[in-house]
Amino acid sequence: MIKENWLSNVQFTTVQTQVDLSAVRENRGDFNIADLSQAVNTTQTNSITVRAWLEKAGTTYQDHQSIYGTKTDSL
Repeated sequence: MIKENWLSNVQFTTVQTQVDLSAVRENRGDFNIADLSQAVNTTQTNSITVRAWLEKAGTTYQDHQSIYGTKTDSL
């Protein structure tokens, strides 16, 4: 399906953060979604993730400022 352009090639990367998952409960062997969301969805983690994504895309946050509609200082 990739060769037929139904799907795009997949690229994986890792991003190093300081997320503390110690308070995230488990539910049937998996993370509790609400706890995980609260632990991961932070300004610091989101900033690190967006910056890494933009770096991998070969662009900068400033290139996309009008899309995000926020000050560059916030990232």
